[in-house]
Amino acid sequence: MLSKLFLLSLFSAFAPANAAFLMINWSMTPSDGRQLTNKTASPLCAGTALSGDGTLLELGYYSMASVSNPFAGSWTILATTTIGDDGIEISGRFSTSTILGGSASGGLTSSTPLSIRFYDGTTVANSTYFNAVSKTSGSWNYIAPNDPSPVLNLAIDKGASTVFQNGLSGAFSTSIAIPESSPILLWFSGAAILLLSRQRKK
Repeated sequence: MLSKLFLLSLFSAFAPANAAFLMINWSMTPSDGRQLTNKTASPLCAGTALSGDGTLLELGYYSMASVSNPFAGSWTILATTTIGDDGIEISGRFSTSTILGGSASGGLTSSTPLSIRFYDGTTVANSTYFNAVSKTSGSWNYIAPNDPSPVLNLAIDKGASTVFQNGLSGAFSTSIAIPESSPILLWFSGAAILLLSRQRKK
């Protein structure tokens, strides 16, 4: 795994001279022994040595987010990874880096709180539950890329300003049902409506 300092240096070497970018290090802090878990308290799977078969993580922000409510509005994704693809390969933990600049920043404005979403499947489609985490201290607020390029560290911990979308009862676990209906559920719903419609016509 490339070190974050080396990654930043490598990007700087190949970026245009006047390019401004932001490096975001996002991780599960190892200091307090916490893990990200599913609804049954099992650590989110790191998968195998293959890429992309661990549980899904998304870095992003909510469209109406504020420090007092980082989870207001619709979800916008800035980057994705899966647990185990960062060289750590430990279930329930991760540490990765994302470099944002220009259009990659997705229209973000300064001081927008960033969030990390974590799921219980390898994709949103095969997940049943998710949760999101942010900070109310402002320490996770987006910093606009500039020169020299800033670094923003987002570490999930049990600090007083750490907040989860499903509240304290759902802290560190995927405890929010995926709102989108699965294709199978939609098929059964459609079939049921069609059947009821035919019965009424008889």
